[in-house]
Amino acid sequence: NDPLMNPFAERFGFLSSSLVWATSGMGRFQTAVAQRFPQPGNGETIDWYVTGNIPAEFIPSVRDGVEGWNRYSQKMWGRDFVKFKGLLPEGVKIGDPRYNVINWDSVVDASSAYESQASDPETGIQSHSLIYLPYAWIMIGQEFWENGQITQDRTHVLKEAIDRAQFMGRKLEVNCFNEGEMAITPAAKHDPSTMAKELLKGVLFHEVGHALGIGHNFKGSLEWNPDDASSHFSSTVMDYNQYQVEGGAFDGVGLATGPLLEYDRQILSALYNDGRDIGPDDRYLPYCGDQHADSRAGGVDPFCIRYDAGQDPTVQLERTLQLIQDPKSTLGSTKSMASAIETVVENFFAAAPAPNQVRAEFEIAMTERLVGMQVLTMARFYLAGGAQGLNYMLSANLKSLLTFRAGTVPPHLDVLDLRQRVASTMDHVMHMESFSPETYKSLENASQKLTTWLQTTTWYANASAEAREKREKTISSLISSALKQAESSILPSLRIRQISSLARTPSAPFYMTTALDYEVKALAWLKQALVGTLPSGPKYSVEERSAAARILGSFSIVPEAREIRVQAHAEVEQELKTVSSAEERERLRALLVLLR
Repeated sequence: NDPLMNPFAERFGFLSSSLVWATSGMGRFQTAVAQRFPQPGNGETIDWYVTGNIPAEFIPSVRDGVEGWNRYSQKMWGRDFVKFKGLLPEGVKIGDPRYNVINWDSVVDASSAYESQASDPETGIQSHSLIYLPYAWIMIGQEFWENGQITQDRTHVLKEAIDRAQFMGRKLEVNCFNEGEMAITPAAKHDPSTMAKELLKGVLFHEVGHALGIGHNFKGSLEWNPDDASSHFSSTVMDYNQYQVEGGAFDGVGLATGPLLEYDRQILSALYNDGRDIGPDDRYLPYCGDQHADSRAGGVDPFCIRYDAGQDPTVQLERTLQLIQDPKSTLGSTKSMASAIETVVENFFAAAPAPNQVRAEFEIAMTERLVGMQVLTMARFYLAGGAQGLNYMLSANLKSLLTFRAGTVPPHLDVLDLRQRVASTMDHVMHMESFSPETYKSLENASQKLTTWLQTTTWYANASAEAREKREKTISSLISSALKQAESSILPSLRIRQISSLARTPSAPFYMTTALDYEVKALAWLKQALVGTLPSGPKYSVEERSAAARILGSFSIVPEAREIRVQAHAEVEQELKTVSSAEERERLRALLVLLR
């Protein structure tokens, strides 16, 4: 894995974790080697097993996720080179170097999968690999649609545990955390069992890719054109792809009908066939890994984003906002939030008892509660649910307001347009108090359907005029009430995350020209949160202002930031004189401390 010794190292992301010593005519020097299996000979395969505690219903999905890589070896070499051999034999312990193991954890309440391997530090050749796959990971989507939110950050808990873990006497080397929260999709609501199995195949395909020696490539998603049904979701399964886009791509995985992703085909040839299958006319595909996504040295790469999708992440960001505000918008197969809520109502009618069977008022109340929760959860999905929500997409794209590393932007793109799309979306979110009137208008028909259902129930026919009127008012406003709850509870949290992404970084400062300065824009957003008001007049929440105060600290050497701090401090002192509860007083006092 050294571009001076191997030309393929410039165009692919091989896994390698350490430097080794090598000898040449120039003497002894250090270089990197790719971690990978020995190349299987004819008739040989790289074999995998799963621990015996896995439920039988998931075994076919495990097999497909492992053997999906054979689509490439069959295409290039006319043979299989990986094989799933079923349950780990009894008596074999995890860590036995003769076995590559998928460890199905049915106990630990984790939400991330990962891959770890034991490699010879001098050659990169590995003896065996371990893939950790918790059952809770594939149930995360079902939990979201049942409870309306993710109940805890289990990825953080798992990372802490891994930091303390050892494998073969050394600290466990984990190549990635494939986070279940980012795979939330409505498919888990409609058919959680099928979605869980499809998700299982996808994540195993990704983790086996690491075991084969392939690193992440977060630019694979640049392959996707949301308006072209024939375009692949990515050039590689080694990206962190949005499941809304990736979902279904693994139907028939392991068979000739599965999609052949070009980056994966080429890198397998480089690792296991000396690149003989890469022709001079084959496309040179863009690549970036974790080190590029996280680095801010000398600027950022605005196209190296985890869990994004599409040829320009900032265009996808704009369209993500449109999905929330424009009932007619689409993004690939994803429909607008309003359309999705209408589907929630249609699904209710498909599953609900016939109106003539609804005789008790508590059945009406339960219906109201169920539909209201589903509408609120759907709004949370579009605003803040995992990778496809506005919350993640905007915070990931805010780095586009920083200076770029040289060579990271394709020449055909207008850099100012790219940045302006992000800034305009941030402006909108900072002033966003409600969903668009068009969204509310488009849902009137769904509300009327609920009212009609109520009026045709047996309970309604027998109820008093007063009871009828009360229930009619409640159910006719059910959708709008749920949306207003989403506005008051989710939008402030969304802004807190965006504000927290505005920290000043000297190694990648905010971009500026003589006519445009995004540091000024960032300070304006922080000032808006701290001393401004929302369009209808109220101040931003104390939590939003506290987030802005913390981030303002990173601008301590900027004179304008000091002025904002003084103004905000004075306003909070005045506000303290009018508070009516001890709790509010303590929160404001804590905010004052942040503003010192």
